[in-house]
Amino acid sequence: WDKLHPGKSHSLLIQKLHEIGLSSLYHKQADEAQGEEIQPTQYMYRNPEKGYHIDFAFIEKSLLSKARLTIGAPDEWLKYSDHMPLIIDTE
Repeated sequence: WDKLHPGKSHSLLIQKLHEIGLSSLYHKQADEAQGEEIQPTQYMYRNPEKGYHIDFAFIEKSLLSKARLTIGAPDEWLKYSDHMPLIIDTE
């Protein structure tokens, strides 16, 4: 993502969101770095073999410990969309 759009990259967006106090709930919860995501959120052409993590949920940093993210299961959701729902539960 970063190489295709210099000056408008994914990494720059993450940095700007961080500067205004927002963080990715998935990355905090999974303890994974940006770009190293294991769990897909989108399946190209609804193909379970072509999974990518391209959907994100950002929340205020102070809420990170009070929230839980669940990504919808492909076997349940691919009949509706190639993107899985991101479900955030908070206290």
